Amino acid sequence: MAHQSFLLNSARHLRSLVAEDEEAVRAAAKRVQEAQESLEDAQLRAEASREVLQSVESRLSKVVGSPLASQDVLFPSTTADANASTPPMPVVDLIREFLRPRGEATTGEIIEHVRQSRPSTNSSNVSPELSRLVKMGDVVRPRQGVYSLSPTAKSHEGSA
Repeated sequence: MAHQSFLLNSARHLRSLVAEDEEAVRAAAKRVQEAQESLEDAQLRAEASREVLQSVESRLSKVVGSPLASQDVLFPSTTADANASTPPMPVVDLIREFLRPRGEATTGEIIEHVRQSRPSTNSSNVSPELSRLVKMGDVVRPRQGVYSLSPTAKSHEGSA
């Protein structure tokens, strides 16, 4: 009888621990999701600020008439300025190019790569392009917020 009572109490206690652990997992997953959203929001705000700054610097240089030499110090040129004669690489190609050697990358890493490669691209356009690549089957999402080239996309590149 005492053995049965002990087992019942142990089972109740274990159920309680399981419920607590499951709640802790749900809370942690929620915090991760909120952190990912916060990161993406911060990246979008940073990109918007960068674009506004570029616009203000451009207008300022027109008003002040800064000589080109001093403009280089105040407003460093971007790689896009140096390659103005060549058309920019499409965002989807930048994403594929970035994922190819890495295997996988987070949304934030991909957005940062696109922003550095094409400063004129609004970072809010990257997520829809990622979704489009997923729908096309070129990219897979092994975990939330993480992307990699699909095995079929890798095999097509090898035969191209």
